Amino acid sequence: MKVVYKYRATERTQMAGGAKILKVAFQDDVLCVWAEVEDALPRPPNELRCFVTMATGERFNDEGLTFLETVFIGPFVFHIYERAL
Repeated sequence: MKVVYKYRATERTQMAGGAKILKVAFQDDVLCVWAEVEDALPRPPNELRCFVTMATGERFNDEGLTFLETVFIGPFVFHIYERAL
């Protein structure tokens, strides 16, 4: 069986081991990640995941980054990446 958990998407986020990211979006002005994980015992240990937020037009080095989602909040548009550890 599987279960979906919600996490705050920060530069350093502890998530269930092996979590598969399903969605990134703002909820009540907070950037969140919804991820699917195995609901089995024993649970795998948590792992650190790093999320990077870039504004439209912002220059950045994409080395080690994987694109996840483009999100909107008011008039602003951000692009969310995960940094490989």
